[in-house]
Amino acid sequence: MTSGARPTVVIADDEVHIVDVLAMLFELYDVDVIKAYNGEQALQAVRERAPRLLIADIMMPRLSGIELSQRIKADPATAHTTVILMSALPPHVLPPLPVDGYLPKPFELDRVEAYAAAHFTPR
Repeated sequence: MTSGARPTVVIADDEVHIVDVLAMLFELYDVDVIKAYNGEQALQAVRERAPRLLIADIMMPRLSGIELSQRIKADPATAHTTVILMSALPPHVLPPLPVDGYLPKPFELDRVEAYAAAHFTPR
């Protein structure tokens, strides 16, 4: 990222309304929001934009959130990206994940806001 450039967050979910709600929240911060609707779009966005944060659903078409996080964390060019996965599945039924956080669905906006505030400056 070049000096003075705004940080980026990628939000990925195959449910458009979830992406839109999360995007509205993050737009309160001084960031660029990239929307993705499947795992492949999210991976491409991460590779092209080097976001500070990715929030992605576990169950997505073309590339699951688990596969997405594994690829991001295994690549030295993207491993620095903070990855938060979302799912309606309880965490105890999930395999060990190479992620930095977990957001249960349905999510509470104040919990998402805590992630935003930890990574970005409000406008």
